[in-house]
Amino acid sequence: MSKPSYRKTARQSVAAGMLAAGVTVLCPSNTNAVTITYTDNVPSVASGRWSGVADPLNPAAGLYVLNTGNSYQRYDASSYLITGFPHGETTGVAWGLGHVYTAGVINPAVDGAVTSVDFSLTTRKGSFDGVATAFFLIQDAKFYRTNFFTQTPGVSTPEELVVGSGLTAATFGEFVGRAYDYDSPADGRANFSSNPNFSAAGGTIQFGYLSHFESGYSSGFAGGIAYQMTKNWSVAWNIGPVAVGWAINGSGDWNQNSNWTSGVPNGVDALANFGSAINTPQTVYTNTPVTVGTVRFDNPGSYQLAGQGSLGIDVSSGSGLIDVRAGNHKINLPLSVLDNTDIDTAAGSSLRISDPTTLAPGVVVNKNGPGVLTFESTLNASGPATLKINGGVANLDAANNDADLTVDVDPATLNVGADQRLGGLVLTAGGNVVRVGRTSSGAMSPAKLTVNSLTVTGGGPADVLDQSLAGNTVQVDGALSVQGGSRLRKQGAGVLRTRSLDIAAGAQLDLTGGRVIVDYSGASPLAAVAAKVASGYADGSWTGDGIVSSTAPADAGTGVGFAEASTLGVSSFGGEGVDGSSVLLRYTLRGDGNLDGSVNLSDFTALAAAFGGGSTWSGGDYNYDGVTNLSDFTALAANFGRTLPADPARAVPEPAAALAACVAGMMFYRVRRA
Repeated sequence: MSKPSYRKTARQSVAAGMLAAGVTVLCPSNTNAVTITYTDNVPSVASGRWSGVADPLNPAAGLYVLNTGNSYQRYDASSYLITGFPHGETTGVAWGLGHVYTAGVINPAVDGAVTSVDFSLTTRKGSFDGVATAFFLIQDAKFYRTNFFTQTPGVSTPEELVVGSGLTAATFGEFVGRAYDYDSPADGRANFSSNPNFSAAGGTIQFGYLSHFESGYSSGFAGGIAYQMTKNWSVAWNIGPVAVGWAINGSGDWNQNSNWTSGVPNGVDALANFGSAINTPQTVYTNTPVTVGTVRFDNPGSYQLAGQGSLGIDVSSGSGLIDVRAGNHKINLPLSVLDNTDIDTAAGSSLRISDPTTLAPGVVVNKNGPGVLTFESTLNASGPATLKINGGVANLDAANNDADLTVDVDPATLNVGADQRLGGLVLTAGGNVVRVGRTSSGAMSPAKLTVNSLTVTGGGPADVLDQSLAGNTVQVDGALSVQGGSRLRKQGAGVLRTRSLDIAAGAQLDLTGGRVIVDYSGASPLAAVAAKVASGYADGSWTGDGIVSSTAPADAGTGVGFAEASTLGVSSFGGEGVDGSSVLLRYTLRGDGNLDGSVNLSDFTALAAAFGGGSTWSGGDYNYDGVTNLSDFTALAANFGRTLPADPARAVPEPAAALAACVAGMMFYRVRRA
């Protein structure tokens, strides 16, 4: 088989050995784009004689004969297994024959993202009626083809040129069932909703063409020769930005040509690959600013980008990309993100960004994948911007103070290891975990989180706000909003405080065993809070909408207590300073009217004063029915002398004697009122 020479320009990026002989790479002088062209003068092939048995005449060339009915054979085509393409179920069609030719290879991860592909093929038909040709791909052990380009019926046409141009990934469908049949994809023979991946994240592609032809003779025909001839096969891959790879097994200067496979990546849309060149941890340094559209780390070891320079992510269209496919890597350069950017971290991989990161106004950074992303330095926005954590783990290990930055967790884990002042925190679609006071190493810290707003939305499993230490305060300077169908579970010793509290119908705020402060201005929300707690109580099941404690059902003597700070006369709650315009909530004992964690004489006195009248928790209403009566006294009596384990033990009267004194006092109080 004759092949034209292989021509490789100075600016093209195809890795040596990736493409078969016969590849031509054209690189326009004023762009990073390239066109990779494969040409092959395929010799004429006589495909064989049908003898009524499955007997391929030339399996080495990928030729096979299909029998009438649903039986068929599968044969190796140029070392690739082509899975069955049955044909022959149509009445009056004696047999079908196919020729699959795969010889070219391209790797978008190395060669660059494919924007489109063009192909052409000259064919000549023999003694058969129907001929069709399709472009053919194998990627990630899946087979894809275009729709067949049907050629002129009959046997008189000497030669035809089959041309497909501007073919994108959406043009190719995955083979499903009888995908070899060319007549119509509508019956599921090719699934055109499943496409190959032409992006730089795509795997290696083997490509070629697939020809099909069939006889229109009756099913009794048992002789004759059918054949197809093909020649001048040509395919042109139109490649986006050149993929430039680190070339040396060692540390070195980013800005030195010889350290890269094809020139220094530095410019809008440029792609810098840090791949398999190294086998021990290495540092790539720059003392001047560099700009790329994509940075890719694909090595089980460790690259560190460092120096006195900086790194910018900038693309002319679409989104930038920092792609961590394997290994544990570090960007130790000031990072400027000028456009929407994806940071992808594969399973088992991690990326640490150890210098300040700045997001341009309006930019959204999407952290994708199950791996870990850690910001070890400040994260700033020069205007409203968003960090969206779509999977895996993100760590904020350095203190931040930027009200322009919103963090959206959807769904993933966010660890806050140092004090944060952010614009907003959004928990989307449920199952998110925000750990305040947890560093990337897993160590506990006294960190606090302050946000302008906290929104829980999208339903799904409960979102968890974990505040393990007493000082791990979460402060919402605006509204804490739990939208319909969503649940926020606050757990740990830290206090959750907010200016306003909005819990929609069908939503829950779960205190578990913790505390909440509503530090309001204007009218008191006490009545609204009381209604939300009563709704959540749900006759003791604590499964209703509103404010609940999932800890309470395990101990019927506990519940969610609430009161105005001014009623209790306190200036501190859970270590947090409060003023008179604060509603305080906590998980506590039923009977603990003053929310100090114990049931004692003070609580009995408050109950006695309100006995028989309308009331709330601080006045002795411990079953949320709006009145203080014998049921509430019974609840208090059952807990009298108890102190919650989390609080320091207090000196209290012996339960029996104290309760007797209380009962006598209450009876005297009732006689005096009478």
